[in-house]
Amino acid sequence: MTEEIIKTEEVKTSTEETKPKHAGGRPLLFETVEDLETKVEEYFKYCEEKDKPLTISGLALAIGCDRRTIVNYSNKEEYFPTIKKARQMCERFAEEYLFSGKNIAGAIFNLKNNYDWKDRTETDLTTAGKPLPLLHGIYPDHNTQKDTGTQKEN
Repeated sequence: MTEEIIKTEEVKTSTEETKPKHAGGRPLLFETVEDLETKVEEYFKYCEEKDKPLTISGLALAIGCDRRTIVNYSNKEEYFPTIKKARQMCERFAEEYLFSGKNIAGAIFNLKNNYDWKDRTETDLTTAGKPLPLLHGIYPDHNTQKDTGTQKEN
């Protein structure tokens, strides 16, 4: 009987040594890049067939996670290209929607908040090269004499 206990302990020890330890945290939802790619492709195919918009939150729902998990996967080197491509597909969809002539406010909101798009406004603060009246006297006019550092005698 003692020999059986010893053999059992030896088996446990040998299997524990060969079994890789988990690094901590929650286990990955997808063990391989191919698993993730398959799910992403299934989502895009579904959207195409059902004429649904491509969205990151829709993708997250379809693959069984949330938006934050997708962001976390993009921080992993091996998953980065897959997530980057999926994000680009969703961004392209929103961008193309801008040219649909339909209500584009949602697409604009999506692009600004999820893809760092910005409205760009240019303002000429120089007033055609002349200083602003508020700054008059602070910056010497280019037509006035420059201070040479010498003092005038009175």
